[in-house]
Amino acid sequence: MSWTVPGGGAGSGLWPAGRSATMTRPVTPDDDREVLPARVAGDGPLAGSEPVAVLGCDPGTCTGMAFLPPHGPLTAFQCSGHAAAWLARQLLEASEGARVIAAGEAFVPGPGTGRDATVTRQVITSLDGVARWHWRPAGEVKAWATDERLRIAGMLALTAKMPRDARDACRHLLFCAVHDCGMPDPLARGAVAWWKDRARS
Repeated sequence: MSWTVPGGGAGSGLWPAGRSATMTRPVTPDDDREVLPARVAGDGPLAGSEPVAVLGCDPGTCTGMAFLPPHGPLTAFQCSGHAAAWLARQLLEASEGARVIAAGEAFVPGPGTGRDATVTRQVITSLDGVARWHWRPAGEVKAWATDERLRIAGMLALTAKMPRDARDACRHLLFCAVHDCGMPDPLARGAVAWWKDRARS
């Protein structure tokens, strides 16, 4: 399911396919100063059957986020930058006690980035207060997390009507799921059925 999180404040909600659903509490400035317990990103591929949830993020003025819980379908989100840490916290709290591996796009400064660069840095700082992240350059991830891999994993269809930030968050989630968590490469033999099963679980 894909959702959009509008600007913060009382009455903020998640919007799936035009329907509103009010969240349990609004975004407030205090949210960005809270720190979750140490359910954080790991340092390498996981072994065995440890339950794992994967969180992907494309931070910025408009932030994309994607979440794959240990049990349940993949979801994609779009939110304003100031709501990103709050949204990440909600997703972590919904991780069913599983270890959470978080990955997102590293900020690489360049000419003409201007105000968006300042916002992106602020978003990343707020997210670092929620979990420990694998921040990777966009080029590294996008070269591997191609549209074909996203299609097989059900992520192209999931984000078809969303801005590109949500889809790029899916790219980081997929890269992390395969390289850090040992989940199957969508292009590998037999992986299509595995990802279809995850999409509807």
